[in-house]
Amino acid sequence: MRIDWDLSERHTLDEVSWPKDRLDSYTTQLEPVDSVRIRLPAETVVRLPDRASDIILYRRSQGPDPLPGREGEILDKVEVYSEPLVVEAAYRLALGYAEQFPLPRGGIEAWRKRRDQGVDPVSDRTYVGLDKPLGGKSGPTVGIEFVYSANEERPWVVFVTIQWAED
Repeated sequence: MRIDWDLSERHTLDEVSWPKDRLDSYTTQLEPVDSVRIRLPAETVVRLPDRASDIILYRRSQGPDPLPGREGEILDKVEVYSEPLVVEAAYRLALGYAEQFPLPRGGIEAWRKRRDQGVDPVSDRTYVGLDKPLGGKSGPTVGIEFVYSANEERPWVVFVTIQWAED
């Protein structure tokens, strides 16, 4: 699946081609993903490498069910997950994301240092994000997170989160 979405002005289910068989669901997963290009406000274009494994989409809801009507057609969050990676590949991927958004590198560097120090990976969940929305108040916040994958050979997954606050 090739992802090419324009979320620079609107973020609804139509812009992401939410699967018709999942219209009664709060969330849906898209996989396998061959390439990802997402246009966001402030002339930001997210290009994710071929290491993306899947994308999870969330729509606006109250409780476990999506809201009906127009409000329920609004996309709240997009998460793009990498395949499991070795430490160095996860680190390099995160640095690449930091350049695209731009995100502060300090948290990424600290995560890499903890890997060298042997800090328990299961308890080390690291998030690095923007402190303000892209393109102003109605734009999304963007961040990356490192999570342990339990794959001994490739123990890390890096995922990008794009999230809109309620309008």
